[in-house]
Amino acid sequence: MLRRRVDRELANLESLLHELEVTPMRIEAQRASVDSYMNLVIATNSQITATASLVEGRIMRTIAVVTFVFLSGTFVTAIFSMSIFNWSSDGAADEPIVSRYIWVYVLITVLLTSCVILG
Repeated sequence: MLRRRVDRELANLESLLHELEVTPMRIEAQRASVDSYMNLVIATNSQITATASLVEGRIMRTIAVVTFVFLSGTFVTAIFSMSIFNWSSDGAADEPIVSRYIWVYVLITVLLTSCVILG
């Protein structure tokens, strides 16, 4: 009877010793599992951020193109101060309302717009 009790205690001690040997591996496996989950969460958030940035980039590109197209014309118009137009027509049907030098405005505007968009 004493021998059985000693054998049982010996088996319990061996079991505890095995648990002590295995516990660090279990802890490391749990740590790896948590790290993996955190990496998954970070990747998901990065994907959401990237998608939002892509949409915002497209919107900003559209705004930039519209600005580039109108920037040169606005600049040239401000320099000429609209004096290129002859709004004081006397009502003669054959007299043009726009000055004959409107081509200067169009030429400079097209050239500057091309330089801004291509440059």
